[in-house]
Amino acid sequence: MLYLFCLFFGAIGPVNNMLNVKAGQCLGTARGALINYAEATILSALLIFLMGLGQELAWSHIASVPPIYYCGSVFGLLAMGLIITATPKTGVVLCSICLMIGSMTTSAILDYVFYGLFSWRKVVGILLIMAGIITKQMDSARQV
Repeated sequence: MLYLFCLFFGAIGPVNNMLNVKAGQCLGTARGALINYAEATILSALLIFLMGLGQELAWSHIASVPPIYYCGSVFGLLAMGLIITATPKTGVVLCSICLMIGSMTTSAILDYVFYGLFSWRKVVGILLIMAGIITKQMDSARQV
């Protein structure tokens, strides 16, 4: 179960990155950061008020933002929570490897969804890495 947990975490990073990129493309860098990160929200709001652009925080403007762009901050916070929870239970190396597999898989899916790019070599590479990890884990379990 923890392995799936770590793989799920690895899948969140690329989704978060892609949502941030898309939000930035649609709304501009400052507004994308405002929506996706709590720290950036506070700093951006202060900056907006200091520049006399308080209308940017009007409900009508906030409500006009496509809802999907609000998911970037959710994925970022979820990713942080999963790292904090999973790493002590799985160890840094195993967690990092699972993150890498999840990240590569999700990146390959996002490449296909957003850019139409697909390669069987990517799929085979990911499967080979997974097979190596499973084999190593089975060997480690036998030695214990």
